[in-house]
Amino acid sequence: MDALIQDNKEKIERIQKCFNTFKEEFDRAIGVDTNMQVANTNNRLEGKICILCLMTQLTLVLEDKRLKQLGELRERLFGGHQPIPSHGADKCLKGTRQDILTNVITLINDPKDRNIIWIKGSLGVGKSALAASIRSLPELQEPPYFAFIRNDSAFTSASALWRNITFQLALRYPSILEHILKISTDISILQTPLLFGKLVKGPLAALSESDRNLASSQPFVVIVDALDECGDLDVGRTKDRGFPSKEREDLLQTLSEWQDLPKNFKLVVTSRPNKDIERFLSPSISIHISIPSGSAVTDQTEAFADIQTFFENRLAPIKPTSSPKWHIEAAKILTPHAVGIFQWANTIATLFREADDPGTLLEEYHNAKRPRPDSSDMERLSSLYRHVLKASFDRKKEKFLKAFRTVAGAMVFAMRPLRDEDMITHAGITQATLNHIRAGLSSVVDPGEKAPLRFTHKSFDDFLLSNECPPEFAIVAHEQHHELAKLCLATMSAELGFNMSKLETSCLKNSDQPNIEEKIKTGISPLLSYSCRFFVYHLSGTRPGDRQSLMNDLKKVVNNQLLFWFEAMSLLKKMKWVVRALRTILDLCDVRVILLYVAFLTLLFIRHRTTNFPALFEMLSDLS
Repeated sequence: MDALIQDNKEKIERIQKCFNTFKEEFDRAIGVDTNMQVANTNNRLEGKICILCLMTQLTLVLEDKRLKQLGELRERLFGGHQPIPSHGADKCLKGTRQDILTNVITLINDPKDRNIIWIKGSLGVGKSALAASIRSLPELQEPPYFAFIRNDSAFTSASALWRNITFQLALRYPSILEHILKISTDISILQTPLLFGKLVKGPLAALSESDRNLASSQPFVVIVDALDECGDLDVGRTKDRGFPSKEREDLLQTLSEWQDLPKNFKLVVTSRPNKDIERFLSPSISIHISIPSGSAVTDQTEAFADIQTFFENRLAPIKPTSSPKWHIEAAKILTPHAVGIFQWANTIATLFREADDPGTLLEEYHNAKRPRPDSSDMERLSSLYRHVLKASFDRKKEKFLKAFRTVAGAMVFAMRPLRDEDMITHAGITQATLNHIRAGLSSVVDPGEKAPLRFTHKSFDDFLLSNECPPEFAIVAHEQHHELAKLCLATMSAELGFNMSKLETSCLKNSDQPNIEEKIKTGISPLLSYSCRFFVYHLSGTRPGDRQSLMNDLKKVVNNQLLFWFEAMSLLKKMKWVVRALRTILDLCDVRVILLYVAFLTLLFIRHRTTNFPALFEMLSDLS
């Protein structure tokens, strides 16, 4: 304890000074020297204040220690930079999904039933909104939560899931923090099964008595949303997003091991009812909750009433007639067409809010036939999405349609949203053309002119890749990966150079350089950062026959700017990706002689990855 207090001497002295000032004012106020009774009271109060002061000192010391430990854990888990989701789901509209939420709470509070709760439903039925609503329930006190995000590279892997959940658990339970910091293994190299065992399963099994009591006194819940999006971008194991990836197989294996934990440690998972997930999360180890859609939604079901409530809320600001109840009548007409698909309802509501004549648009749906009972949810959404595209971009020339496909392809396959200026460079278009595309897609993209171009729901991605999409708008995966790989290589060729971040000295590690974050931000543009990290991913997504057209660009970067790429990856703290990237290049491309030399340099550099790059540059250059 003495050592801890010594480490925080300045803080303690500040508190002592405040206490002395308070004591002097207190003495003057009550006149200690004139009244013995008051003096005795003063002595008693002084004793209590001294105890309070010591407790405050100890609290500050322990909190400071805890913050340092969390900083160390953040460094080990994320390289010091914990990623922040690019966007999150909205909660369910107040008053909707009450039956499901009540059922989930009942299951969470059951200490004897299975400890995995799988909420499954078709695309667009509101699974992510439901997960966000469960997370916000006051009795759960903001439990650990993670959502897989298809277009955000930091949130597509099983590793990202367990690292984020681990950090959130460590914030709640001190013994988990202590346990993980004692692990000597390099966490950054652990594969998913070992990562789960060491960071989650092991620490939870070894909770201290006080933390175990805390976990028993309140619901212990971990929420994982959009499980079916895990590993969805794993090129090489997937075909146009058609098959589960190795990443997801590993994750599902770890999820099935959750059943070995105590029954009161609940895991809530949401996803589409994919067969691979069904196989691992069978009814024997998990409780299934199905969100109805299609023919299962009748006017007697809660799902029907919830959609109608949603329409009434979203259409209330629209006043196409003098009738104050227009939105209620509109909701009655539109709700049967939604058949429980909230994404359909949300898109339609946006179209109505933007329509010049919402009354006429409502008349069209009033006269339209209801969906066929045997039509799938995707068919219903596809019909709506075709209407959106035709209404916005009908009779456009091929030059514009090609630009549309390039922009839409980048929105689907880029590992994070591109800035407007990067999208303009990529598609070879003007800002006006990009604005026109954004305006035409306004009902299916995130709102706001300054917001990154991102589709609001993954079903539109799937639609653009399906046979349901009109051919002039449809995108092809390998073509879009080719265009993005070309963009990445061109950016690397133009921007990679020696000491891009202008470090003043080679005698300090990157982490010890003054203002290093600002220098990296200034020296490495967002597009260059993206290109250095993901050019190999996009190269992997191209067809072998088309890949040859990129070989000259690739060889130029490898032969002339390889060490500059190392420098950028070192500054971005992504050196562990380099060996994997080079291995992929060796598998894909006919540049083996060059890359034998490259692999040697890479391994040599990684052995010194914690040092400053320019200090190694001359040594590496001498080997070239």
